Amino acid sequence: MTLPLLYLTHALILSAAGCGLLFLFAPSRPLLVTCRFAAAGAVVSQIAWLALAGMTFPYCVLRDAWGMMAFVTILGIASAAAAGWRWGTPRFLVAGLVLLSIALGVAHLFYPPPASATAAPMGVILPLHILLTVLGYTAMTVGCVAGLLFLARSRSLKRGG
Repeated sequence: MTLPLLYLTHALILSAAGCGLLFLFAPSRPLLVTCRFAAAGAVVSQIAWLALAGMTFPYCVLRDAWGMMAFVTILGIASAAAAGWRWGTPRFLVAGLVLLSIALGVAHLFYPPPASATAAPMGVILPLHILLTVLGYTAMTVGCVAGLLFLARSRSLKRGG
């Protein structure tokens, strides 16, 4: 039951990134609105996945890479959207979505999704996949936190504090 939500999130991230890139090359309001709605939908579907997986497989959410990836996806999209809203530009959101899309593409290329979120096949590439996933999502989290700190600092500087 949780797998369709993961695929929905991936589809929404890819479509939001595609619409965002098209918007950057040929700005139009419908593309921007579609990008924002798809990004918001990706966040909502990830929250739904966390809720459903947390009831069915608590280990998945609390102590596994699946849960960590869901939390970082939500944080990455939300912080990029907040930064874009703060400065009135969608470029932060588009950049975050493109980075997530690249990460999804690489993950699907080298590590096909399992039949369920808990039945990952054990293989030679699994440790490498987990290491790269942890490093990639750690870098994205650090970037999100740095962006939020920069937002807070710029606000205090504008006030003269």
